[in-house]
This record gives sequence, C-alpha cells and structure tokens, in this order.
Amino acid sequence: MNRKTIAINLIVLLGGTASVLVNPTDAKAGSPEREQQRSIMLASAVEFRWDKNKNARNPHESLGTKISLNTVLTHNHFSDLAGTFIYDPSKPNRPHGVSKTTRTTQIGRSRQYGAQTRLVYTAVKYAGEIAPIASQRTIRQLRVGAFVDVVYWDDARQALAVAEFQIKEIMDNTVIVLDDPADIINGGDSGGGVFYNGELIGNTWRYIRSWDGQGNLIDKDVQVHIVPAELSRILGNW
Repeated sequence: MNRKTIAINLIVLLGGTASVLVNPTDAKAGSPEREQQRSIMLASAVEFRWDKNKNARNPHESLGTKISLNTVLTHNHFSDLAGTFIYDPSKPNRPHGVSKTTRTTQIGRSRQYGAQTRLVYTAVKYAGEIAPIASQRTIRQLRVGAFVDVVYWDDARQALAVAEFQIKEIMDNTVIVLDDPADIINGGDSGGGVFYNGELIGNTWRYIRSWDGQGNLIDKDVQVHIVPAELSRILGNW
C-alpha cells in the first residue's frame, strides 16, 4: 500500500437529505460477544517484517490474518518472500506490541488467489487464535451502508487495533470501498483483516485520498479485496 500518494482530481458532492443508516453492531457494542469477536480479530493478526532483529516497525511493512495453524491470508504484496518474517503474538491475552510478546517465523511458500489475495505458508504452527473465514453466501449479503471491522497498526500506541468502517461502494463483487474520514488506515496497514459480524471477508488493499485547494483532506476511501470465490471453494467454505 503506497503511503499518502494518491489524490482524486474530481470530487462529486451529493446534496439532499441523507437517510440514517443504523449500525447493526451498535446493540452489541461492549457486549461479551462483541468483545470476543474483537479479541479474535487481534489475536489472529500477524505482521510481515523485513528484518527479524530490528526494534522499530517500518511503515511500509504489512499485516495478515491467520486462517489455519500455519497459513496466513494477506494482500498480494510479495514477488519475492526471501528475507521476510512474520511477527506472531506468542499469547493471545498479552499485548500485541513489538517487543517480548512476539516471535518470528520465516516464510516458506505462498500462492496467489485472485488479483490481490495471497496465502502464505510457514513451517511452524502459530500461537493465538484462528480467524473464521466468511462463506461466499455471507459475502454476497454485503450491502452499501453496512459496517465492517478492520485490523490496522495504531501508530500512536505502536500496537495492533480494530476500527469500524462503513461500506460506501461494492465494485464487481470483488472489491468493497470503505469510508475513512478519520484517516485511520495508512501505509503498513495493507493486508490487515476485514471482518463482517466477526468473520473474515477480505484484506485491505489500498487507500485513495482527496484534498481541497488548501491541502486539507476532504475525503478518503479504503479499498478491500474480498476473499476470492476460488479460495472459498478450496477451503470448503462456499
């Protein structure tokens, strides 16, 4: 994911009265079920890094989601996996930072599915949670106005976090566009898991920013690549 590089030249403003979209997860906010979902999202997340020995996180590194004990779903970043490491939280109930709570795993092989999804395999098994993948039936139920959860790297706290975003567009049933007015998603967040009702539906791909004539951010979209149907068939999760 490029960092703050893409601008939109034409901005279309829609007037009129907007309907109020109710977030279906609001009723569950703070509930044990909701907190458990978010805990699994964080505990199933991993980081891709280029150097296992460094202390600081490179903003151009990326994220992924564990879907089995030795398989990670991520964005199709990699043409060459040599020298890439996965940072995996060693225990799900400890902070997801970059210090003593993480261990590194060298990547073995990978396979691409669709245009922007890659499965990465390792030789060792992970600790922590495994994310449930949404079926294609669930994915086909996604609608504009629905809310999803996205795992990202919180630069201020230097830790993984989860934020809620609203779907503003669905493109050809392969990409969903999320509204990011708070400018949360940045470089290094691509590949992060995107969840609907606690199930993994895809990974963050890229973002597009728009500015006014004074250089103020006026709009930002985040594009998410949906789990391809081919992969769902292979996983037996149609």
